[in-house]
Amino acid sequence: MRFSCVSLFILISMQLWALEVVDHRQIEERIKPLGQVRLEKQRISAANSGLVSEKAPTKELSGQTIYDQYCFTCHNDGLAGAPKFRLETDWRPRLDKKTMDELVASAIKGVNAMPAKGTCTTCNELDIKNAIQYMLPQP
Repeated sequence: MRFSCVSLFILISMQLWALEVVDHRQIEERIKPLGQVRLEKQRISAANSGLVSEKAPTKELSGQTIYDQYCFTCHNDGLAGAPKFRLETDWRPRLDKKTMDELVASAIKGVNAMPAKGTCTTCNELDIKNAIQYMLPQP
């Protein structure tokens, strides 16, 4: 009787330990990072070791391309207070208060309901500037 109780106790404790291991692995799988952050020094050392190929410089996108892909939805109809495409009355107050560099900085950080970079996460500062210049009223 004692032997069966001890063996039953050991069997139950082993099953609980196995469940803990499985749960632990599932939790690790759920919370693992989606990507990695690579610092410049790491990128250079990885490129020197042949692990990473150097990227070509990013191609500058035209203002119209960026506007059509990312800005059209809000700036065409003026959603959430966005200045409408090439409408003088919407853009004039902004142009009176800010320089082009300040408008670009606002667009990169996001302003009011506009998310950072207007959802164009791959756009650089020059791309954003081109898009703003394209949206401004034409003389």
